[in-house]
Amino acid sequence: MVSQGSSADWPQQRIEALKEKFGFDKPFFEQLVDYTNNLLHGEFGRSIKFNRDVAPILETKVPISVQLGLAATFLVIVFGVPLGVLAAAAHNRWPDTVILGTTMTLQAIPEFVLGPVLTVIFVLWLKILAVPVGWNGLFTQQSILPLAVLTIANVPIIIRQTRASMLEMAGSDYIRTARTKGLSERKILMKHMLRPALIPVSTTAGMLMTSLVNGAIFVEAVFNIPGLGNLTRDATLSLDYPLVMGVVIIITVLVMMGNLIVDLSYPLIDPRIRNR
Repeated sequence: MVSQGSSADWPQQRIEALKEKFGFDKPFFEQLVDYTNNLLHGEFGRSIKFNRDVAPILETKVPISVQLGLAATFLVIVFGVPLGVLAAAAHNRWPDTVILGTTMTLQAIPEFVLGPVLTVIFVLWLKILAVPVGWNGLFTQQSILPLAVLTIANVPIIIRQTRASMLEMAGSDYIRTARTKGLSERKILMKHMLRPALIPVSTTAGMLMTSLVNGAIFVEAVFNIPGLGNLTRDATLSLDYPLVMGVVIIITVLVMMGNLIVDLSYPLIDPRIRNR
């Protein structure tokens, strides 16, 4: 830690020494040039709060959030797409009503409320899980409740997107033509409707993936997970500018990678895109 107490208690000489140490005494443009030059050499600067280089701090935090975010995205897709297809297939019937009602209810519960509620149910009442604090890896009991919270909070988005895409496909001319030819509803649903409908779903899933990796601040705070979300909160509250900048750059890279993965997935989902 760099300091204890308020900066108002520091002597001016110490403040000026810290400004010189972290380069805050230079003009803004010169600071920008120096930071960009250091960034090109893989240096993110030095954390004011931890008095350490930013890069090693990020190296320990980013993998945790990436594991948590990717696993949650996988679970959201696994549960969300089939339920969305079922809701579309049973349009305006009781399965559709039940799925949509449950979806709207779950979407109204904030993550910082859902986390403690699930903890009370599974830890205190049912006593089937230990207190989920900290992080010992993705395939441990500690990850069950955080993944459950992220999945429950975000699966309604994929359900609604899948349902809407399937219903939009159902009104297409080629679907009406397929029904006229006598194709079974199952074949129409799985072969002719699902693949085109998954294009907008994959776009939504890509956005969810980057937001889950970068923005699980409440979940990481509730379960004390030492990931990127907790780091972002601590860096912002302590005005640790080099660390905040490092986090922003990492988030930007992750968003770009997420968008690239989504774009590359389009031809795999619907091969007809390759010929366009």
